[in-house]
Amino acid sequence: MRHIGIICGISLIAGLAYAADEIPAHAIRVAGPYEPSMEFHIPADKAETLLLAEWEATNARGTMSQISWGEESVAKAPASASKYVQKSYSFPTGMIRVLDFKQASGGMYHAISSETGLYMLKGTGSVEVAGKTVVLNEGDVVSYPRGVLRGSGDATVVLWTVRGTLINEAAAATVVHAADAPTTSSAEWDVDGKRFRTSKPEELAKAPESAIRLDLKRYEFPGNSVRVTRNYKGGPT
Repeated sequence: MRHIGIICGISLIAGLAYAADEIPAHAIRVAGPYEPSMEFHIPADKAETLLLAEWEATNARGTMSQISWGEESVAKAPASASKYVQKSYSFPTGMIRVLDFKQASGGMYHAISSETGLYMLKGTGSVEVAGKTVVLNEGDVVSYPRGVLRGSGDATVVLWTVRGTLINEAAAATVVHAADAPTTSSAEWDVDGKRFRTSKPEELAKAPESAIRLDLKRYEFPGNSVRVTRNYKGGPT
């Protein structure tokens, strides 16, 4: 069994003497009511679960995305709509949402709004990054996605919105593909009553079956980074 965790590190730059019109729009965020803390834990069964439908509609004003939520409203959505389940985890400094799309329920269609990051947990799709449509595969990360997230098959996407920092001038819309993100494997176990930790390949090969193992994949991009961990059964969370 493996558990996957995602950590988004936020760069905080304070006291910059820039005029408002000189700062990129994506660099300004509303401050969270509290300082970030590791004390907030939301169990999976406490997450807010919601059924939604999204689809593309054309009228006199042009083409736009439509959305409805709740079982009754989703049941009335067009047959072509993407109907999916969303789990929301709300924190003082932001929100994490896990969207689960099914091919049998219209595939993947989600209009990006306030999301500041995206991780393609399962499946494939496409989204706009810095004005260009980019194809996403499993394990890819996007900083500041835009437009509409699309895909025809089953997919699970992790989206997050961060509002705990005031200014981050280095932030930029970027895609980091899984193949370009380095992975570090580590393990730890007891030797003669002392804890031994290593990330050296030759020592990992000799690690006992009881060793606690962890794989960490690091995605670097301007102004931020994302770390995705695979925690094996018995390992740290």
